[in-house]
Amino acid sequence: MTFRNIILIILCGMSVAYPKAETHREYFPTPVVITDSVIGLPVTQLTAPFKSAELRASVPLYKDTHGLSECNYGITFGSDSRYYRITLTPGDKSMDNIYDRRYLQFRLSYHTPDTMMTVFESDIFDNVGLGDAPNSLAVELNATDCTAAIYLGKTYPELITKTIVKIDSTTSISAFFCGRINIDFLVSEIITSDYELLTNSGHTVQSLTEYFRTIPDNSIEGFWKYLDRDNDTRYCRLGGNYSLAIVHNADTHRFDIIYLSGAQINKDNWHEGMIKGHLIPTIFENHYDLIWFDSMQQPYRKESHALKEKDAILTLSLPLLESSFRFCRVPVTH
Repeated sequence: MTFRNIILIILCGMSVAYPKAETHREYFPTPVVITDSVIGLPVTQLTAPFKSAELRASVPLYKDTHGLSECNYGITFGSDSRYYRITLTPGDKSMDNIYDRRYLQFRLSYHTPDTMMTVFESDIFDNVGLGDAPNSLAVELNATDCTAAIYLGKTYPELITKTIVKIDSTTSISAFFCGRINIDFLVSEIITSDYELLTNSGHTVQSLTEYFRTIPDNSIEGFWKYLDRDNDTRYCRLGGNYSLAIVHNADTHRFDIIYLSGAQINKDNWHEGMIKGHLIPTIFENHYDLIWFDSMQQPYRKESHALKEKDAILTLSLPLLESSFRFCRVPVTH
């Protein structure tokens, strides 16, 4: 079975009842001392929109010397060639033992075969384990809006940063250890249903109508209805003649695509106000990266994108499936 055949089954499969959310959790045997190793977390290799991992570890042979320790540990997530790395490294800014200026360096970096880019870095002095003391590090990945929430603390992890990342539902998670590291706790978890995210947009046609009356007509926000398509039905078929709304999400700084009506495949599981996708602004005007929930309510984003033309036409393109769909703006009556 080819890749495209698999996608066709997902997008055009027969209507089924939407599954209940299921949580799968996996514990690594601890405590244990490990040296220069990477531990893959198998459960995170499964396809799921929500994944997380928590690690509690320490550097047992830490020495109070100026600068950063040669030993560090943390969590990576991504693919084999493109991944993010969260690194915790104990250090000391003092030149002698009279003044204690120990700290923990927190770094989030993005790695490709050619480059390494620091996304976020901070030297933390409070509420973390210093020197050879343990720390709890956790990451929560949300593939539906491409965010990573990272937590850190000496006893209980607290939110350090939440950022937009390049992930999808196939992203896997690992733990890495440079030097001799004590592992007190390591667990990973996935949630195989994104039902709550789909149903909780909080928007209705009435509330959207009132809001759209206050915005310019040239905004991408507004009501849109299905116009036409250019697609190869061997690979993909639209799940209905959709009526949609697009509205800015202040929390994610993206645009949510809201389902209003028109579903034909799996129509019993689509209701007004559910999220049908997301538009992610790019550096190009009126051009967006696209995350689209198919008729079976699974996210698809492989090279997909959207383009707004002449303030009246919105084209959703799925190039790997040789398909595109156009929507036209529906004026809001005042």
